[in-house]
Amino acid sequence: MKYLWMSTSKNLTTGYGIVTNNLVERLRKKKVDIMLLGLQNLGHQKEEWNLPVMDGIYGNDSLEFYTKIYERDTLITLLDNWLPQYEWLPNYIKRLKLNHICHVTIYSDPLPPVLHNKIKDANFWVAPSKFVKGMLLDAGYDEKRIRYIPHGVNLKIFGKFSEDDIRKCKQMLDYQDKFVFLAIATNTGFEKNWQGLFYAYKVFLAQNPEAKKETVLHCHTSPNYPGGASYDLELLGKMFGISDNLRFIFGMNLNAGTPQEEIVKLYNASDCYVSATMGESFGLGLMEAMACGIPCIVSNNTTGPQLIGEPETGLLVELIKCSRDLFIIALCALIINSPGVSIAGTVSVPLGIK
Repeated sequence: MKYLWMSTSKNLTTGYGIVTNNLVERLRKKKVDIMLLGLQNLGHQKEEWNLPVMDGIYGNDSLEFYTKIYERDTLITLLDNWLPQYEWLPNYIKRLKLNHICHVTIYSDPLPPVLHNKIKDANFWVAPSKFVKGMLLDAGYDEKRIRYIPHGVNLKIFGKFSEDDIRKCKQMLDYQDKFVFLAIATNTGFEKNWQGLFYAYKVFLAQNPEAKKETVLHCHTSPNYPGGASYDLELLGKMFGISDNLRFIFGMNLNAGTPQEEIVKLYNASDCYVSATMGESFGLGLMEAMACGIPCIVSNNTTGPQLIGEPETGLLVELIKCSRDLFIIALCALIINSPGVSIAGTVSVPLGIK
């Protein structure tokens, strides 16, 4: 088999980029005949790829060229297949007579028809979580052709630092006396629910005035990422009256992210990972946070019950049922149950909220 892997460029530090980098490198080392069609690429390439960069950031001007000139017969996709930008993909795969191994991104229940129509003809489907596998089975997909392959993190990079190194990380960010809530997600508007997280933090600060001096919400995202689906998070913070407690890392975008060797320092400088996401097909940030020994507050939907509920490494929050109050209670619980303001290193928090 001659494979073509089509996904976000391996040079990008989004979840797809990280997974692509890790897997394609390993497959090549195992002498698998695989090439990479990296999307959203500014031209950064490792010499061994030796592949031209095309203009279409969604691959529609590259796929046929790659498969023919490099004689590929099997396409592996790691994409948000539901996006309208990939409407062309099923017909291309059929016309080029390619085998198709489809990594499936689902973060809603049930399986949306717009996604089903784009992936139903694949030879195999890769489910990164129990939730995704369950949605495929509920929709009638052949279990024999579903492969459950969860993502993971590199434990040679991600891990809990010594107390001395944690202090250095906090000092580097000027967080010595702060309890740090960390949120990591692209600024894609409604999907990641930044507005819900900001509102919960607003009410939390209003109900706990001392937290205005003792806590910060560090947002590892672009506050002004260009695109119609994103929010102006700086303006949103001002609207909610929490801008003094928000921190951003500027310069964050799809082509200029943070290396894993640096972001692990951010995890270790933080005391709690928070996410009010509307849904995930996996949730790589949760795995990275847990590997670094910090507890998580995450929505009780999609993959939250598996990644946080099963190992009991944080608090699950119902976003639909009284979401605001429960998220505030969860924030308070982690503060109240902690010695001082630091709980870095805690890896098991009872699931008191479901």
